[in-house]
Amino acid sequence: MNDWLYGQVAGSLLAQLAPSVSTPVTAFVASTRTEITRIRVTNISGATRTFRMSHQASGAFAATAAIYYDQQVLTTGPFDWGAGSPNAGISLSTGETVMVRSDLTAGLSFSLYGVVQTGGR
Repeated sequence: MNDWLYGQVAGSLLAQLAPSVSTPVTAFVASTRTEITRIRVTNISGATRTFRMSHQASGAFAATAAIYYDQQVLTTGPFDWGAGSPNAGISLSTGETVMVRSDLTAGLSFSLYGVVQTGGR
C-alpha cells in the first residue's frame, strides 16, 4: 500500500512563480517521488485570464499530458484545486516536470503544494 502521504494531504509549498512570458515554463521538477496535492492560481492582473498546465514524463512533449488547458481564472477569486484525500493527487516520478503557461506575459501567480517522499517507503 502506498501510504507515505497518509495524513499529509495539504503538503508543503513546492513551487511558486509568476511567469513573465506566454510560453510554457517549468514550474517544478521532481527530484524524488512527489505528489502534487494542491494547485492555486491567483489572478493578479485585474482581467479574466487563462492558463495551461501539463505533467511531462522525462522527455515528453508538454501537450501530451494536459492537467488544465485554457482554464479561466476570474478576477473575483483564485483557481484552487485540492486532492482531497491521500494518494488522490498528481503523482510525479523522479525527473518528471510540471509546466505552466499564462495566456499573456504577466498576471497569473502559480503555487504548487505537495508531499515529497522521504525515507525508504
